[in-house]
Amino acid sequence: MGIIHRYDKFEAFCDHEPGPGGPSNVLTVSGAGSFIHGGCTAELVESSSPAGTGTDLLLDLVLTPPAEGSGYTQEVEGFEVGWSGDGHSAEGSLQYEHVRFRVVGTDDDPPLTIDVQPLG
Repeated sequence: MGIIHRYDKFEAFCDHEPGPGGPSNVLTVSGAGSFIHGGCTAELVESSSPAGTGTDLLLDLVLTPPAEGSGYTQEVEGFEVGWSGDGHSAEGSLQYEHVRFRVVGTDDDPPLTIDVQPLG
């Protein structure tokens, strides 16, 4: 069963600003969307599956519908998610250039793949 009404803006930034000891290379991913009704939750986590290939990071968008028999509103309800972590691939030498998403918990399609935008 799908619970997503629509995805709004998903974006990713990697901080390359110089700091003590060099750039932090922190990758920050954020997104927003809406559910078809209230009572649902969304969380963005690093995938337990292989992280993708080379410069692609795979994140899981964990969607949870309301519990059976729970009272929830029939109105469209918005959500926001975020994730932050190392901007380097598992190999450690490559910086992520794209973020792909996989939906866990429902049969909704994932958000589209996004490019990582550099900061600094």
